[in-house]
Amino acid sequence: MKNLIAIVLILLFGPITSLKAQTFINICDRGIIGDEIAQAAGAVSCQEVSVENMADIQQLSLPNRGIQSINENSFQGLWSLQELDLSFNQIISIAPYTFQNLNSLVALNLNVNQIQTIGENAFYYLPALKWLGLSHNQLSTISRETFHWLSSVEMLDLSRNEISAIPANAFEHLKSLEEINLSLNQIKSISEHAFKGMVSLKDLNLSNNQLSTLTEKTFEHLPKIHQLFLFRNSIDKISEKTFQNLKSLTQIHLAYNLITIFPEKIFYGLTSLEHLLLYGNQITNIPDHLFQDLKSLRTLHLYFNQIQTISKNVFRNLVSLEALHLFNNQINTISNNAFKDLTSLRWLYLTYNPISEISLSDVGLSPITTIFGVTVNP
Repeated sequence: MKNLIAIVLILLFGPITSLKAQTFINICDRGIIGDEIAQAAGAVSCQEVSVENMADIQQLSLPNRGIQSINENSFQGLWSLQELDLSFNQIISIAPYTFQNLNSLVALNLNVNQIQTIGENAFYYLPALKWLGLSHNQLSTISRETFHWLSSVEMLDLSRNEISAIPANAFEHLKSLEEINLSLNQIKSISEHAFKGMVSLKDLNLSNNQLSTLTEKTFEHLPKIHQLFLFRNSIDKISEKTFQNLKSLTQIHLAYNLITIFPEKIFYGLTSLEHLLLYGNQITNIPDHLFQDLKSLRTLHLYFNQIQTISKNVFRNLVSLEALHLFNNQINTISNNAFKDLTSLRWLYLTYNPISEISLSDVGLSPITTIFGVTVNP
């Protein structure tokens, strides 16, 4: 009889499998976050949420939910969570161990909050985290302890905060970091060894700050840096050895500072540099041989300065240069053969300078170069 019943059940409902008992918990004490987790877990309310379903959640998007606080209990049980978006809320601080046990978390978005403090061990053990967004907050200080445990992070956004200084060893634990955005802060000083340990860093953005001086110690410990953004600061002093160990640099952006002149050897050894942006400064004179090591340079931006004379050896060895921007200066003299080494030059911009005409043969230019802003004679 039992066998007959089993056959009938199989015919009616298909093969019977055992159901694993589920555990349910109340997460209403987590407030708005608890409600959102319950919804993501398929629960009717936060009063009875399946622990197993919580553990399967991979994405949790909570932007603009009016969240004011988070703590070590807020995200407990989300073992598989990979992406957490908490942007556009009113979070003021991050308590210690807030994100503990989120071992699968890859991206954490805390942009556009009101975060003023980050507790020690706030990011405790996030072994999979690759992307951390903290822009548009109210952070005024950072320290070595702030980013402890983040050895896997590859991109860190700290832009639009109120950071005034970068202390020594601030990012020492960020061994995998490839890109950091520190723009639009109030940074006035960078301590010696500030970037120690950042052995993988490729892009460093310090634009729109209040830096005035760059020394030979400023960018130590950055062996793989490719792009360095320093535009819109107040830089008026640069040491001759500022970039001496940055052999992998492909771009330096120093536009809109207060630079009047460069040390002659400041760009020595930068044989990989492809783009150099120096426009919007107060440069009056370019030393001979300033660019002579830049054999890979493709674009050079010198417009909106106060340059008066282009001497014979200024652009020596720039054999890869394709575009030279010299418009909006005070250039009235270009020495004979000043451009003779620019064998790859395609575009020369001389608009809005006192000089009105040039001779290709005199300045050493090839007919393949398109020249803007002056009358060109053979």
